[in-house]
Amino acid sequence: MPDSLPGPEQHAVAPTERGIRLDALAAIIASLVGLLALIVAGYTAYIQRQQVRARVWPHLHIGQSTFPPSIYVENQGVGPAIVRSVEVLVDGKPQLDWDQVFAAVGMHGDINTQGPSMGGYVLTPGHVTNWLNFEFTREQYQSFEDALRVTASGNSRQNSPAPEIDYGSFEGKQRVLFNQFLDGAKRSRLQVRICYCSSLGDCELAIWAVGLREQQAQQCAALPESEQFQQ
Repeated sequence: MPDSLPGPEQHAVAPTERGIRLDALAAIIASLVGLLALIVAGYTAYIQRQQVRARVWPHLHIGQSTFPPSIYVENQGVGPAIVRSVEVLVDGKPQLDWDQVFAAVGMHGDINTQGPSMGGYVLTPGHVTNWLNFEFTREQYQSFEDALRVTASGNSRQNSPAPEIDYGSFEGKQRVLFNQFLDGAKRSRLQVRICYCSSLGDCELAIWAVGLREQQAQQCAALPESEQFQQ
């Protein structure tokens, strides 16, 4: 006997099921479109932030100059560099000021230096500061000249009359003292570490040592006050 024909209730169910499926498909498509819009918006925001970062990104370069003899810090980036902390290490041990550094690298006596305190310092793009300069008064310069007049046996000629000093040769004496510092710094593995940040708060670490290429690191560790260089 042939199957019975479907009743009117069965004919009414099929369109409803198709409608539900279409609604579900539309909801899925709408969700995917919304997700894609969020991804595009997020990527656009990321690109915009990267562009802003690129416009304000600093780059600190630490180096040594022969004219005048000095250690200098230069901002070679395009945005201001905000110095967060400075650390000077000799044989891995933090030093508090230049007097400690000079003693640690084997330099003794009254050494007069000139330069800014780098902690909290802000360097605008292209700005160069001579961080460590050896400076003398005329009296200190004369004393230094006397100290350099040493016999071959190492005994100073304190009884010899001091020659008249040409102050124009001051730079040459600066260079002698500066080279003594570089030799001692290399022998004692002196290392300078400057943590600096951009105006957006992104920070990097500039690392310098005598005779080695400058390095940059992405993270700056927070330093306790006792280990920060105080100039």
